[in-house]
Formats: sequence, structure tokens, C-alpha cells
Amino acid sequence: MDSKIVHIFQKDSGSTRDDVCRYLTKNVNGRQNIDDSFYVFDLGELTKLYALLVELLPRVKPFYAVKASPYDTVISALMELGTGFYCGSQDELLQAKRLGVNSKKIIMANPCKQISHLQTAKKHGVKMMVFDNEDELKKLKKYHPTSRLVLRIHVQEDGKKNYFSLKYGVTSKKARDLILMAKEFHMDVVGISFHVGALLGDKSDQYKRALLDAKELFDFAEKNNISFSLLDIGGGFRVTDPFLQQTTSSINIILEELFPVSKHPDLEIISEPGAFLTDTAFTLATNVIGRRDLESTYHYYVNDGKFGSFLSQFMLNRDMGYFFISEIWEHILLHSILVSMDIEQKHFMMSFQKKI
Repeated sequence: MDSKIVHIFQKDSGSTRDDVCRYLTKNVNGRQNIDDSFYVFDLGELTKLYALLVELLPRVKPFYAVKASPYDTVISALMELGTGFYCGSQDELLQAKRLGVNSKKIIMANPCKQISHLQTAKKHGVKMMVFDNEDELKKLKKYHPTSRLVLRIHVQEDGKKNYFSLKYGVTSKKARDLILMAKEFHMDVVGISFHVGALLGDKSDQYKRALLDAKELFDFAEKNNISFSLLDIGGGFRVTDPFLQQTTSSINIILEELFPVSKHPDLEIISEPGAFLTDTAFTLATNVIGRRDLESTYHYYVNDGKFGSFLSQFMLNRDMGYFFISEIWEHILLHSILVSMDIEQKHFMMSFQKKI
């Protein structure tokens, strides 16, 4: 999501998101031009989704992936709700600290970090660091030796590509070597993390395999007199996923089988929700700026595009709401569903069948 102006909205007095969008199209409210596109953020929806996630995964504490929607209003609201924060960059860390987030509730998520970012984390007392390779471990030993390390492992999928594991994550065998190497370095490895990916569908099997791998590493660490206290089950949850209930129910069952509360009373289990908490809390309002008559169809152009706000929709399959307004063709407001779409580099074009 880009740096567009965000207007906060909370359902009350019978107002709807469309009502708010219509009002704001008549008022600049911080935008450079009155017809510039903008976001409307529903604080009530964010709160509702946070409560739903906690209900679905009662043992799991959410650590919000800041990159999903890095807005001050979102971070401040989630901080009040008690969430932690998964920061992938120095900028995200500094933003969280500026807003008053406790350093103990921040995890530096990128397994490959710049030295300057490590130094910034150390300066601000942020100790939780994710890693997945020997070079990163040596870097942490040199520049942040008191950090608390979370080892990210690879997730296997049957015949499917997990792009998260292609980029990050270590095999179980290599993970054992890294755990022992960290012990030799007198570095504190505190737990295991993984990410099964963000594709829709029942991911029960992927979570089971990942949690089984994590349990083996917990047992391996215990045999080597290393005490793990954290388990990170990643993100990728989508509120629009029809298999959400099935997947989270399976996770709860597997967690109780492998990490029962009776044997792991002090184990902290966390997740990395991002889009789950924000996709349906945001509505993008854009302005229709042009129309072409192509005999059987009209093409409408709006002032946003593939390399703007629609990047997340077409590259990451996000589920944001949209609101289109036109001063010239008022009937466009009646179309809440896009019939067909073509993407231009800077502007978005909608195609509608003409009414006969």
C-alpha cells in the first residue's frame, strides 16, 4: 500500500464507507487536489478482525507485519489492542519506536539485515532477530551479540511453490548445525519460525509438516541443553479464505498435540498477520478521469494504476474494497463489481458492457 492520504472512519450514526467516500470527494482534506485518490480506513473493522484472529487462534499472539499497511493510525490502534510488531526494515522499526511501541514487542523479521539496521536495533533495545544462515549469525555475533535469535526454517509443500521458502528458510539438517554454531558463539537462539505462504485454500497439511519440523528442532535443542521459548507460525491468513476456519482449527489441534500447555506452559506462540487485519479495513476511492466508446463496451479510466494502489491487488492478490466516483458519468457509482479489467502502467481502466 502506498503513501496516499488516509482518512479514519468508524461506523456510527448509520454512516457507510460509501457515505464517507462521497463526502470526502467534495473536500480536499489534506490532498493536493480535490480529485486525487485516497483511502478510507475503518477502525472498527480492524478491531473486529483482530478479535476474530484471537478467537480463531487463542494460544497465538499476533505480531502485525508492518509492511502490509505501514500507517501510523494502524500501528497505533494495534498497539492499543496489545499486538506486537514484525518489522522488516529499519524504517518500520523506527516508525514503531516513534509511536511508542515497546522494544520487547518488536521482531526484526528480515533474515538478511544490513549492518546499519542491526546497529539501529541495538541502539533502540530491539533484541529479537530472525536469521536463517551462517553469515547472518556471524554478523549478529559481531554487531548485536546480545540479540535473541529466532531461526527460520523451510516449509515443504507437495507439488507447490512456496515463494516465502524459496527466498528464506533453512532445512532441518542445516538448522541443527546453526543451533549448535550459535551455542558455540554464546548466542541465544530462543525459538523457531516458518511461513507456509499466502495462497488461499486449506493449509492444514503444510502447517502440520512445519510444526512437526519445529517440534523436532525443539527436541534437538533440549537434548543440547538449549531452551526454546518462542514458536512463530507465520502469516498468510486471509479473512476472505473459505478454508480459514478449517486451517486455524487444524493448527489449534496440532499445537495441542505437539506443544501441549501442560508440558510447555511458558511457550510463547506468535503469528505474523498483515493483510488479514487490514485488507477489508481499507477502501480505495479513485476518480474516473476518462471514457472511451468502443461500440459494445465503454472503457473507463481512473487516476490510479498498476504501479500505484492497485499493485497489491494484481501482484499480491489483495482483497481491498474500491469506490469509484465520476462527476460526468454518475451511473458509474452504481457499478461496485468490475466486469473486466485491463491494466495500464499509470492508470486503471475498467470495461463495462453497454446496456441495450
